[in-house]
Amino acid sequence: MKIIFHCYSGSYYSATAAAVYLHLLPINRVPAAVEFDRLPYFDAIAPKDYGKLYMMGCDDRGNEVFIMARRSLDKVAVRVLRGIAKIYGFSPNDLIFIDSTGPLSNLLSFGNFLSVRLGLPKLGRPLVVREIRRLYSHFPALSREAEHLVHNGNLQTTP
Repeated sequence: MKIIFHCYSGSYYSATAAAVYLHLLPINRVPAAVEFDRLPYFDAIAPKDYGKLYMMGCDDRGNEVFIMARRSLDKVAVRVLRGIAKIYGFSPNDLIFIDSTGPLSNLLSFGNFLSVRLGLPKLGRPLVVREIRRLYSHFPALSREAEHLVHNGNLQTTP
């Protein structure tokens, strides 16, 4: 089974949600700012890389976990990936999609702009981390949603 966490830019909400699911970040407390430094792809996906799948790791059942930046094409991206999987003979239930889009945040957008678009991570990343920490209560529920779908069989329908 493949689990794909997706959001607008892939660098923040998806990377954090996948990290919580993979136990790279805690589920029961807000991580310290330095804990984000060890996350693959956090604050690192540039606009030229939108639409690509990035493997974050494997869960305790051996399922591969990916993140993806899909801009505002959430339903289209999921339909395309399900269609490609079907062409290659995969069952639709072999793919789990978790929309990890969180609350809109001007501070997060500004931090992303500084860090990724302007190439100034020393200025942008602290803003991004501060905002993700403030919004952290959003991520355990996404981890539990993925856990439920893996554990009980994926019965997601195509959007």
